[in-house]
Amino acid sequence: MKKAPKQTTENGKKQPYDVSVVMSVYNVKLFLEEAVECLVHQTIGFENIQLILVDDGSTDGSGAICDQYGRRYPEQCMVIHKKNGGLSSARNAGLPFVKGRYVSFFDPDDVLERDALERICSFMDAHKEVDVCCIPIFLFGYQSGPHALNYKFDKGSRVIDLSEDENADNILLSGASSFYRSTAAKKMDYDTRISAEDAKQNLTLFMDNPKIGVISDTKYHYRKHGNSVLDRLRFEKKGYLPHLQFFSKWALDMAEDRFGFIPKYVQHTVMYDLQWKLEAPIARGVLTPEEEDDYKQLLFQIIGRIDDDVILKQRYLGMPQKLFALREKHGHSPTISFDDNEACINGYSTGDVVLTFGHTMAERASQMPSFLEFASFEKTKNRITLEGSHLLYGGIERLDVKPYLIVNSRVFPCEKVNRSDHNVVCLGTEITRRTGFKVELPIEETPIEIRLALLIGHTLVIRTNTVSGQFFPVSEVYENMRAYKAGYMLCFNKGALVIATRPLWIGRTIREFSLLAEIWHKNLLGGRKAAVGRVVYHLVMPFKRKKLWIVSDRIVRADDNGEALFRYLMKNRPKNTRIFFSISKESVDADRLAQIGPCIDAMSFRHKLLHLLCDVNISSQADEVTINPFSRHDDALRDLLTHQSFVFLQHGITKDDISGWLNRYNANISGFVTAAIPEYRSILKSRCAYPEDRIWLAGFPRFDRLYHDEHNYITLMPTWRMYLMDPPEEKSGVWKEAREFEKSSYYKFYSLLMCSDHLISTLEKLGYVLCFFPHPNMQLCNVQFKHDPRVLFFPKETAYRDIFAQSKLVITDYSSAVFDFAYLRKPVIYCQFDKEEFFAGGHVYTQGYYDYERDGFGEVEYDLESAIDRIIEYVVNGCQLKPQYRTRIDQFFAFDDHDNCKRVLEQILCLSDREY
Repeated sequence: MKKAPKQTTENGKKQPYDVSVVMSVYNVKLFLEEAVECLVHQTIGFENIQLILVDDGSTDGSGAICDQYGRRYPEQCMVIHKKNGGLSSARNAGLPFVKGRYVSFFDPDDVLERDALERICSFMDAHKEVDVCCIPIFLFGYQSGPHALNYKFDKGSRVIDLSEDENADNILLSGASSFYRSTAAKKMDYDTRISAEDAKQNLTLFMDNPKIGVISDTKYHYRKHGNSVLDRLRFEKKGYLPHLQFFSKWALDMAEDRFGFIPKYVQHTVMYDLQWKLEAPIARGVLTPEEEDDYKQLLFQIIGRIDDDVILKQRYLGMPQKLFALREKHGHSPTISFDDNEACINGYSTGDVVLTFGHTMAERASQMPSFLEFASFEKTKNRITLEGSHLLYGGIERLDVKPYLIVNSRVFPCEKVNRSDHNVVCLGTEITRRTGFKVELPIEETPIEIRLALLIGHTLVIRTNTVSGQFFPVSEVYENMRAYKAGYMLCFNKGALVIATRPLWIGRTIREFSLLAEIWHKNLLGGRKAAVGRVVYHLVMPFKRKKLWIVSDRIVRADDNGEALFRYLMKNRPKNTRIFFSISKESVDADRLAQIGPCIDAMSFRHKLLHLLCDVNISSQADEVTINPFSRHDDALRDLLTHQSFVFLQHGITKDDISGWLNRYNANISGFVTAAIPEYRSILKSRCAYPEDRIWLAGFPRFDRLYHDEHNYITLMPTWRMYLMDPPEEKSGVWKEAREFEKSSYYKFYSLLMCSDHLISTLEKLGYVLCFFPHPNMQLCNVQFKHDPRVLFFPKETAYRDIFAQSKLVITDYSSAVFDFAYLRKPVIYCQFDKEEFFAGGHVYTQGYYDYERDGFGEVEYDLESAIDRIIEYVVNGCQLKPQYRTRIDQFFAFDDHDNCKRVLEQILCLSDREY
């Protein structure tokens, strides 16, 4: 592409640069060089770029890197050092020095395509009417794929007039992927009070000139580190009232004052920005009750100024939340009316239920989503059992509703199943109700066509929005997908589930080629890789002669129940069975596991292929990538994934309520291994919804490897806090501490404990050593706790069983790992300085049957001083287990032997050949 010629200013002078890049730099040492180098190698030529690096008080060496580039490119690169003030203040500091024709606020941890600036200059030169242009964003790092707002690039490069209502939802929030004419950029003044500074500046410019340029043939690569800004804002006050006051309300007020009305493009931007406030709950402890009331009141006032059609057109806001927003706007629930169509099926009048706000038709009951979640066949009885649920909202959930199926024009009633645990709450108000159903259908002749329906009052409503759940054997996404079970074929056809006799191999082959073509043509996320996987699967499957089991612990760490069982299986291998251990080849445990038995590199192509062929998936973990390494983009493989059984070995005694996470609808566990009597009873009676034969009281495999080798070690073993972490990287599963981690009570407590001279000196006098071994999720992210140099930090690769063998006393907070220690009949102390915060809902668990004061194996302390005193008390008395706690331990565990692996294997071998 030919480089764009430099343009002249109004006074006839040539500007020295085509593009000025103002880069706000704060603690991005790991990524800064990559970002700057992508500018250095732009096709437009670095000599035509002015780079203004604003070091916003970095403490990690980023400022020194800025200086290096300043010395290397003195004509192009300017460096400003300032006290930390945030992104907005850094950009404001750089703006007065801009000398280019166009201005970019490119972020220092992202990457631009090499031709991006050249294409932008050419476009802006050709379209003088545009002050702002943008390019599509593609995520990489912790997440990948296109940004949600990339739809505005679907029609190619063009100029969009936002003042035209049909264009109003072409939203531009990002300032980093936007590029500005310098005459417009120099008027900017970023608001330091909010985190929506980009959107505020863009709206300010659009109110002056509502034309936006979209350039579709280049890319902005946005690095995802973990939690998004919106995730972090949930835990900061400025994400609530200040955000509404200084962005949402400001935008509506500014537009109304200026135009006398609020243009649709302003409404769309504000409403899109408000979506997360309707989707996510208010984080506990951030707002006082008074502040929460003020926040809700202002939020609803703002929503009240948004037009109904704008609310309903939001692409990424669920319909229940849209109806909730409309209800708050209008001050009442929607009007419900019945629309009978005078048709009858088996004596039932069919029709629909319509929800309206005035003249606005908001929703129909027929269009609300229904879910098919499980399908199982009984071969001998020619019978299928279907299970699923219906989502109801907008007031319909309060009506008399009964689930039905329409099967070849016959109406079948379904058993109603309580699914109240899956209801959705918005800002403290329950806005949906999920009605579950289960039905056994005889297959008297084929094909049969099944449609989901609800009897609402006296009207039979046929549901038209049927969605397949993650454990249903076919996906509605692909018309040509077929699943073959027990001699039958399942597929979707125009919203109906069809069951037919399994066709001959030639028919199946033709359908498979049609499916592969459809997958390739649609090119959905992960689709083409899945197509390749399907081809390899069908080539390999005919040669599979043995059953295949995959065993695992964490992707990057073993030394748990998975490894313990794997060791046992290598010595007691079931007949006609191949067994692999899945672990990342980068793991410190990989070589050790390879000496025990065959291993596969976790998340590699081979691992994913073997997962498709797998009969039993056995793991101590139950995260998404363990249950299904194709998670979130598995539609193209659904028919190949649902035949296997998942055995959950657990990675600790379940003592809390995990039904919101590990219920049957989320995990569909075939064998849930338990080790304690109260634990077994709790899960069986919980809302996890598993039948008795899926809960196995067999003991933990790793208990078989416990032993005694006491040293004078006093060991701290705290668990982790999900709410203090950024989400895990997709491939490795490694979590990362959030930015404010060192300000948390968690970090401060353990740092103070390990810096206590009184404690450590007393232990030293008595011949003991204080040791530290945090949860693996904390180890892998390399959190550095402050500590006295006399504290012994166990290496990351240290085996838990060695720590338990060598320690005489363990101090934890809520860790289930110490149950292993108690299994050895050794004493425990619990330090629960943040009990209310821990169980407030930010972590993965909520408090369950286990009460630490009543059931625990040691004392519970709630502050630092008491914890130190209790540790010293135990040490003075030789770390003896007190009689009352030994009694609790004896009554808690189901077994006191080393036959746990044997019992688990026996249960796995008894797994029935259920088909889903």
